[in-house]
Amino acid sequence: MAWPEHNGRDFSRYSEWRKPLGVFARPALAGFVGAYDLAADQGIVRVFPMDTATGVKLFCLGDLGSEMWTDDGSRYFELWGGLTPTFWDYRTLQPGASVLWTERWYPVSGIGGYNWANEEAAIRLLPQGESAEIAVATTRSMDATIVLYRGGAVVQRWDVRVAPDQPFRAVGGPASAAGDWTVQILDGTTIIAQMGP
Repeated sequence: MAWPEHNGRDFSRYSEWRKPLGVFARPALAGFVGAYDLAADQGIVRVFPMDTATGVKLFCLGDLGSEMWTDDGSRYFELWGGLTPTFWDYRTLQPGASVLWTERWYPVSGIGGYNWANEEAAIRLLPQGESAEIAVATTRSMDATIVLYRGGAVVQRWDVRVAPDQPFRAVGGPASAAGDWTVQILDGTTIIAQMGP
């Protein structure tokens, strides 16, 4: 099936998962995957080496009643990762051989979703004409500089304290240049995250 839209339905929205359904991402995505509950304004990020840990699976129970597993009305969701792309692919390890990789899972909240992540931060970038809404959640506390660019030109710069329990949200603009939007996060002079070209 195509992702996220298939047969006129946007499967990136849980409301479209009307029956139990599991999907594998093949090939693996851009090194991160996760889910975000917009109503609760919280989610999870998985950052992984997509050349080694090629498996990504999403599973939801659809419209089955939540009373089967919880008492708070929440909906069931699973996110899996692994060495092979699907349950039907196999990888043989010879005697004494091993496979090793490192991945990071972390919670995010207060950013209204995200469309890019790495081991340090999750970023939401939503262009709105000549302005853009941005949100940033980091995996550690830091005094950060967040820079919004469009077409390579600085649109706005913020010097802020950001932490896992203190996300950053703002609207930047208007942009004087046309082109692609970019968000850059610096810890001092070190770029820890950059979404965009």
